Order: sequence, then structure tokens, then C-alpha cells
Amino acid sequence: KEGSPLLALSRLVVDKLRKFLPAPKFKIELAMRYGQPSIRQALVQLQSCEQILLFPQYPQYAESSYRTWMEEALVVARELGIESKLSAIEPFFDQEEYLSALSQSVGRSLEGISYEHLLFSFHGLPESHIKKVNAGQNRCLQSSRCCDAITAQNSRCYRAQCYFVARQVAERLKIAPDCFSVSFQSRLGREPWIQPFTDQVIKDFPGRGVKKLAVAMPAFTVDCLETLEEIHIRAREDFLQSGGTHFSPLLCLNDDDIWMQGLVNLIEKSLASPVKPCP
Repeated sequence: KEGSPLLALSRLVVDKLRKFLPAPKFKIELAMRYGQPSIRQALVQLQSCEQILLFPQYPQYAESSYRTWMEEALVVARELGIESKLSAIEPFFDQEEYLSALSQSVGRSLEGISYEHLLFSFHGLPESHIKKVNAGQNRCLQSSRCCDAITAQNSRCYRAQCYFVARQVAERLKIAPDCFSVSFQSRLGREPWIQPFTDQVIKDFPGRGVKKLAVAMPAFTVDCLETLEEIHIRAREDFLQSGGTHFSPLLCLNDDDIWMQGLVNLIEKSLASPVKPCP
């Protein structure tokens, strides 16, 4: 009824944040990279503030998401003459506030369902994006083990960050290594995208003996058409038609109270030690 789930749920998050960080000390605005309200509209509303904190809601770093969002914000801020007021929060895939809230949210959801395997489905990226960020790393995407750990060399690697998040959540929930896996959804076009592909593994699970599947989507902090239509609807149909019996897609963090407190903590830490934005 409220329209786009991404926009409706994001507004719920902002409304709840305003209760944690009330006016007049704080002013919180929502901004979409593509769509309304725009980054420009938000920065115009905030330009009278003494300090402006940019907080893109992408847990993992990708040039197509975090970087383009930050570049657009910097362009607009320069045009408005407020660039000196800006500070930014980096992708928070490894921050305790995010990992704790995500683990608790996934854990609560799993308590009420019957499942044999937990799939972490992340948004996909072209392989070229990964290799560009990891330029000079000869082993990038050359081995199934290349994303087994976050190192100084791959600290900006989206795929490595996704695997890190999945391992962290599984470890906190005491899920055995053979009872969870990672895949990537939403590939487009003909160029190679990072694998394995969610739509393929979903269909393969029943033939491998997994008839009860749970799916978490940690690349998103709020649900959107990509989680609700692609996973809750299409992936469910594919899994059941392939012989599965129980398909349980988990909701994203949305406006979960534990995550709201996590957002507040990340914001307060960043305001205390501001970092200038850099794409």
C-alpha cells in the first residue's frame, strides 16, 4: 500500500532513527542514489547543519553502489559549497554493530522454521568490477579459496567481504560449515558475473538432498523488489518445482530495534571521529 518496498521500509528506518537521535541536535534525511528523494534534495535540506554525515546503507563495498553514491554526494556538495562539512561512514561489513544485529536477526528467524541448509544470497557483480578493485592481485577469482580471508590486498573486495559476513554469522550461530553456503543473485547481460549463481544453486539443492532451505540476503539492510520478488517469490517457485519441500526466505534487518541501536552507535562513533569521504 505504501508503494516501493525499498522506499517505504527506508522511511520506517529514518522515522525510527529520528526517535533515537531527535531534533534539534540531529536532522536526518533519506537519499536515494537513483530516484526520489535524491541525494541533492537531501543535501539541500541539510546544508545549514554544522556537520553532515554521509551513511550509505551498503554493508559491503562495490564501485557500482558505495562509490557511485559517494561520488554523486561529493559532486552535489561541491556545487552547494558544503563539501568541507562532509564526513562519511565506510562500508560496515566488519563492524560489530552490523554483525551482531544481523546474526541475532537471522538466528531469531531460524528458530521458527525447519531447515537443513542456510544460503547467504548476496547481490551479484560482474567479474570485471572485482578484478578492477583487486588490480595487481594475480590470484583474484583464480581459486575457490581466494576469498577465504580479508587481507590488506583484498580489503576492498566485495566478494571477499560477502564470504566474511557469511562466515561470521554462521560462526556466531554455530552453523556447521557444510550447512551454509554463499551465492550471488541478479546477474544481467552477457559478461561474466561472480559465482555461484543463486538461481542455479536454488534449483540444484533438492537434487543434492537439501529439501528444506533458508535464505538470508545480507547485502541489503532493507527489503526491496530484489529480495521480495526475486527470492521470496521466484526462487521459492524454482526450489519447490525442483523437488524442495520447505523454502524460508528471511527478512532483512529493516527497522529491527537491535539494528537501529547499531546504526545509532555507528553514527555516534563516526561523529566523534569524522572521516572525510573518499570514493
